[in-house]
Amino acid sequence: MTLEAQEQRLYDLIGERLGIGGRNLETRLRRGGRRLPAKVREAGALLLEARRMAASPKLAPRIDHARIAAACALAERELMAIDPKERRLTRLVNWAAGNAFNLLLVLALALGAMRWRGLF
Repeated sequence: MTLEAQEQRLYDLIGERLGIGGRNLETRLRRGGRRLPAKVREAGALLLEARRMAASPKLAPRIDHARIAAACALAERELMAIDPKERRLTRLVNWAAGNAFNLLLVLALALGAMRWRGLF
């Protein structure tokens, strides 16, 4: 698989599985930040460095294609293990739980203030 094909595959998977947008892989990796698994970030950085090296005739022969292929395969497995529906559901449940806790906290503070002021 060529560098361009590996880059395109990683680009597509990041957009599909995590919903991260961007015009190129570099942008998607930057926008993904900590939401991306570490292995995906490492593979992306390795792939981008190989692309920069491929642009130079002196550095192109030094590219380790086997290492890049292994890193991209690992990143692909990591991304395929992510279920977008489950991520959305987990985010929704966490949001609801946080809001429920905040509501209970405000209610407890209001009741405490009412009790302190002798209204309850």
